[in-house]
Amino acid sequence: MLPRLDFHSSLRDAVLAGRKTATTRLVGELDSNSDTDGLRPGMRAAATCQGETFAELTILSIEPVSYDAIDDKLARAEDCADAAELQSLLKSFYPRAKPTTAFLAIRFRCAAAAQTITFVDAAAASLKVLGLVGDFCSPLLAREYPLAALSLNANDAHCLLTHSMSLIPWLLVVVMRRTAEDSACFALGRLRGQRYVDEWLPAAPMSKAAALAAVVAAPGVSTCALAGAAGVSWSMFGGVTLAGALLRALAIRAVAEQIPVGLLDDWTVRFVIAGAAAALPLVIASLRVDRAQRGHVLGHFPWPWTRARWLLHRLAHHTKED
Repeated sequence: MLPRLDFHSSLRDAVLAGRKTATTRLVGELDSNSDTDGLRPGMRAAATCQGETFAELTILSIEPVSYDAIDDKLARAEDCADAAELQSLLKSFYPRAKPTTAFLAIRFRCAAAAQTITFVDAAAASLKVLGLVGDFCSPLLAREYPLAALSLNANDAHCLLTHSMSLIPWLLVVVMRRTAEDSACFALGRLRGQRYVDEWLPAAPMSKAAALAAVVAAPGVSTCALAGAAGVSWSMFGGVTLAGALLRALAIRAVAEQIPVGLLDDWTVRFVIAGAAAALPLVIASLRVDRAQRGHVLGHFPWPWTRARWLLHRLAHHTKED
């Protein structure tokens, strides 16, 4: 559960709009709605109001400041015009404040509104569920309705089974479907941060270059979320994802064209390919969660078979926090 920072209802909109990027709290304050003592720079915190979480914050710094040392810079971060206005505001919350009273100036960045994070969670989960539906329906869909099969799940097996389509529409659907799912998972990691990724895939934080390399090598929930948590920019991720999806699709197409004509039209072959694509990730995902802990061979790289379990774990964790 994230540590909490409770705000008065009059300050909620300013936090969400990014106008308020700091909060000044009394040292040693006994507030049952806030966990000030548990905050550290770099941590995520839940911004609450009247018992409900309305945003997630990234704590940037925590510095001691006395009442008489409050300056205009801190006041502007608090969405006040000057130090005098902020001191007056603090007086309304802490009537006994004196010039030497010690406070903590907590600076933060609003990572995202709670509704935005919930929407991203739902989008990523929905795309994954559609992919699972596509896996189990692919033997029929890939032959009779290839565009529908690719729209549900443009995995390597579906690309292989639908390669007889015209190149341009096939390529557009494959790239768009893969990019949509990867982008949702990237946003998930970017909004939720390294803390959430670490809980499912414990490892040292990845560098931006390593995260991008992982996305190219094994695009999926875990690798794209890791890239988001590593701080990769949207433009860089978008370029790498588009290029990777395009090159991967063309490579699969080239391989498929070397397969003897008619072989992929055989129902037995289609069921074997589709069944393997659907069953293998689920079988491997049944491995115990502790296999991906630190020090285990499976914990050193964000393997693609952790996709479904990672998402389910995140959604369950998010539900508990709410």
